[in-house]
Amino acid sequence: QTKQIADGNFRVSIKEEGTLAEVREMAHNFNRMAEELRRTEIIHNDFARNVSHEFKTPLSSIEGYATLLQSPGLSEEKRLEYASRIIAGTKRLTTMTGNILMLSRLENQQTGIERSAFSLDEQLRQSVLVTQQKWRDKALDFRAELPTCTYNGSEALLKEVWLNLLDNAAKFSP
Repeated sequence: QTKQIADGNFRVSIKEEGTLAEVREMAHNFNRMAEELRRTEIIHNDFARNVSHEFKTPLSSIEGYATLLQSPGLSEEKRLEYASRIIAGTKRLTTMTGNILMLSRLENQQTGIERSAFSLDEQLRQSVLVTQQKWRDKALDFRAELPTCTYNGSEALLKEVWLNLLDNAAKFSP
């Protein structure tokens, strides 16, 4: 069984029987270890799937706007708008990459989450602005009255939460 675990098969288990309590306890702990490794493998696979999905959206957007930039006779206004959207998409990818690296360091306990005080209402306003084209494309109206609010936490990680929520809200709204 231990060779199977070493080879990556985390679905094995051993019978928790025997006359010695230590042997039964060792078998029980072996089975718990195998189960935890299986759960960790599932989490990592889900994480990889989710990350690739999250990267796909801004990459598709960047590709689309870069293609539009090649259109002959494009007005200066449109050229600037498309370039701005490309820059916003690359900034989002950079932020997501940084967050993934931070999560990896956290998982390996190499660093803590950097916390600071920041304007939560302003962060929400900026997140709405970044996603506003998605709202416009679906003719959705977005209104929010945001009182001034200072929050102490990870500004970068919380911004990703807002962007994901707003993106999904626009994407899945009829």
